[in-house]
Amino acid sequence: MDAPQTFRTAFNGFNREDVVHFLEYTNNKHQLQLDALREENRALQSKLSSRPEVDPDTTAELERLRRELESQRAYSAMLEGRLDEANEKLNAAQAAAQDDGDLRPAAGGGSGACRPRPGGHLRPGRPD
Repeated sequence: MDAPQTFRTAFNGFNREDVVHFLEYTNNKHQLQLDALREENRALQSKLSSRPEVDPDTTAELERLRRELESQRAYSAMLEGRLDEANEKLNAAQAAAQDDGDLRPAAGGGSGACRPRPGGHLRPGRPD
């Protein structure tokens, strides 16, 4: 049903049939849009209600990974503490050796402490 492009004029106003036809057309168009939106709403509501709240397998895997992460963080902190202790012992041993005159300072100065290489190995040099 097409909407009228213009209203025909009649004596003292618009043609009554044109106005009634326009109102019916607008009402029908509005009802079709409303029906489409209601159907979309029903489809989305059913999709939402059929969706599982929580997947137990995914939740269990997430919890396992969190525990593993915490374990790895604790292990990393322990290794960093051991590295600091080893560097302190090395510095003390080098200082004692220099006091005894057994060692000369390395070229470029520095404390002689070990620092990690990108590969994870220790190398002599200044601590970062």
